[in-house]
Amino acid sequence: MAKEGQATGSRPVILIIGESVMMDGIAYSLQEENLDNLVRWDELDSGFNAVRLPPSTNLIIFELEKPGIYRLFDLLREQPGIRLLGLHSSCEQVLVFGSCKKPSRTMAELYRIVREVMKPENSIQKEGIIEQ
Repeated sequence: MAKEGQATGSRPVILIIGESVMMDGIAYSLQEENLDNLVRWDELDSGFNAVRLPPSTNLIIFELEKPGIYRLFDLLREQPGIRLLGLHSSCEQVLVFGSCKKPSRTMAELYRIVREVMKPENSIQKEGIIEQ
């Protein structure tokens, strides 16, 4: 597994933030699946910004309850396409966040985006990722 702040190769990087036993287990399991482009950070420090991310980061796994984690949500605006996977410490809930940028200069464009987002085929639940 890559050390803190390092990644190997040009494959997409998975950043795991947290030092709990749960996060250790996730890192171990992903490593067992031959996902060697894992980067671990113990915490999200106050100077966090997108520039500090390892190159090619496309997924960040974090614990929802940790202080300061709200700073990750700025990434959804700064780096569209990045995915955030927030885990509840009880392991009973996973929240998946993602974004994309679309131009919206007029109400007609906004209306088109709203219709597109509301289509059932664009729902993450439709993909079977989240069970109800």
